[in-house]
Amino acid sequence: RASRRAAPAPIQDSRPPAEMIDTVELQVLRLAVHRPDLVPDLVVEELFADPRHREIFGALLSSETLHEAIENTGGPAQVMLQGLVVQDVDDVDESWAQRLAGRLVDEAGTRELARLESVARSTNDPGVGQRVAALHQARDHLRNENWRIPEAEALVALLAPGEEL
Repeated sequence: RASRRAAPAPIQDSRPPAEMIDTVELQVLRLAVHRPDLVPDLVVEELFADPRHREIFGALLSSETLHEAIENTGGPAQVMLQGLVVQDVDDVDESWAQRLAGRLVDEAGTRELARLESVARSTNDPGVGQRVAALHQARDHLRNENWRIPEAEALVALLAPGEEL
């Protein structure tokens, strides 16, 4: 008679789902929901990598009320926005909000650098190399200055306008 072995127990993944990880993008969205007065003007939809985050931020910008913003989103973005509404925002001040916006710009700059470096490897266009160098310099300066708004604005000016970053 064959012995019966118990199937091994499934491994439990204790990590939170990806949408629950408190990223810079989610922190900015939470700030936009609870303290929109603290979100610097340089924050635009294109700075968000996640399409749901772009949709949420766009709805927040284009809506008169939070209720309207929720109605103007759909599916997963709407569920995420409803979740952000019930989350608390710690005591934040303008300085913290500005550094947070600077970190969002830093992340967008890093994505654009990766894209441009890939283009530079496949072309011999000296303009791409010059743009990569300028973006590196602006991003490094932003980091050295603790993500301050003037440095974030300088980096945003170098990013491709109107493109997803």
